Amino acid sequence: MNDTPLSMDAELFILSWAKLQYATLLNPTDEITLDAKRDVAERLQRDFSITELQLLARAESFYTVSFKEREETGFLQFSTDEIESLI
Repeated sequence: MNDTPLSMDAELFILSWAKLQYATLLNPTDEITLDAKRDVAERLQRDFSITELQLLARAESFYTVSFKEREETGFLQFSTDEIESLI
């Protein structure tokens, strides 16, 4: 990925998307969660040129999210507590 760091807003939207993806794994038929996840992904694409989001892996203490920002692959890690706390 390029050397320009993501904005805090972009990181927070990616965290929101990851939390919604986790919620989708717990309840894949929840239309409200699916709609919210789609809305966040659309906002990331429109406002930050971020696409192809994937919740890649869960380690003992963190999750890894991959994404493309203007065609360059990037990765972020979030603690399991951040992702798994749905409230």
